[in-house]
Amino acid sequence: MKLIMENWKRFLSEERKPRTKLEDLGLYVESSQTEIDIWLTVWNDGFGRPQVIGMLGTMEPIDQPCIPPTHEVGLVAVDEQFEGTGIGTHLYEVAAYFMEKTLDGGITSDHSTSTTIPAAGIWKKLQNRLGYIKRKTDPGEEQYNDEGEITGGNDTFDYNNSTPDPNDDCPDVHSGKPATDHSLAIPPGRESIIGALVVKQHHTFQNHVEFTTLEYGISREDLMRELKTEANRLFNTRYQPGKTGVHGEEK
Repeated sequence: MKLIMENWKRFLSEERKPRTKLEDLGLYVESSQTEIDIWLTVWNDGFGRPQVIGMLGTMEPIDQPCIPPTHEVGLVAVDEQFEGTGIGTHLYEVAAYFMEKTLDGGITSDHSTSTTIPAAGIWKKLQNRLGYIKRKTDPGEEQYNDEGEITGGNDTFDYNNSTPDPNDDCPDVHSGKPATDHSLAIPPGRESIIGALVVKQHHTFQNHVEFTTLEYGISREDLMRELKTEANRLFNTRYQPGKTGVHGEEK
């Protein structure tokens, strides 16, 4: 009876989730050498404009190279209605895709503060199920220690100067444990899949923005400010490490 009730609750929960496919979402990406901001949106008839349902922000690690070029995923949130629909994983993959395309680099978990338990599950999925590649430091031609050993080619972060290679140095987290000790690159098979979705989702977002500005007379600048505020509000609402738990501090 208990199993039947649990299955029934799961069925009701799944039925309540919006049936939104990844290919139907809108995508906005703003990237630079030091950070990437990503929003995923759906069209909201009630608002008459796109609505942010997922956001992710990256940044360069503070003071340490962490197998460069690498960005930490520092901010990530998904609207509660869309949890369990694959949007969270897709945000990480879009970040990895743009790091590969723009900087020939990878992504890693938050090494400035901590990673929540749900986010740690996504990092595990990227490595174990989706085959993300552990990037290595460049051995170079002159990177040798005093014993003549090559100091490059490492794929694991060094938190305590245990290796002579400076490029694998990375700051340790302040709370819990790092969700990954690697700079992860998107594998070729995933790159083609995510690349196709990125193109389609970017088109969708642009179409929604154009329709909103023409139909409702709002300027693009004002709409983008509203969406940015919405993305920040989503993170501030959804980021609750005290409730979700911190990876490495599981009780």
